[in-house]
Amino acid sequence: MKTTNSKVEYLISIVLITLLMTLSVISTFGQCNSFVKKMNRESLSPFENCEGVQMAKMYPGDSAIINQELEANRTYRILIEADKYLGLISTEISDQLNDGVLYINQTKQYIDLRSIRDRNVEIKINIPQKFTSNKIERSGCVAVAVSSGLVEDLATNP
Repeated sequence: MKTTNSKVEYLISIVLITLLMTLSVISTFGQCNSFVKKMNRESLSPFENCEGVQMAKMYPGDSAIINQELEANRTYRILIEADKYLGLISTEISDQLNDGVLYINQTKQYIDLRSIRDRNVEIKINIPQKFTSNKIERSGCVAVAVSSGLVEDLATNP
């Protein structure tokens, strides 16, 4: 049976561990929030409706999938930025039904998609594996912004 002092010490250690974990998560999101604020959004300029920005802390060798709904008769610009440390990320966009891969990109910072019907797509982001001599993995932030506009509006306003 534990004494009262050992129960208190145990409770204090649990509270401290929880506090440290919470501060770590807050720090990570703070770094990525700062990264998102610095994003170069000029390439989104012809598009009026920002569908939102998603961000994640990623490590070399990681991949992530974002599900995105596309509406009929709209053009979408998907802007992807990553910390320079992560290297040249690759992006693959595929239709969730059965149309297969719509786009594979390793060089452009943004992707334009035109949708003639309502559809759901998956945006897959791959971070290249990176090996360091000291075996310490460094993370980086990745941000994805999606904007859209009507097809007719963009034809007259490139």
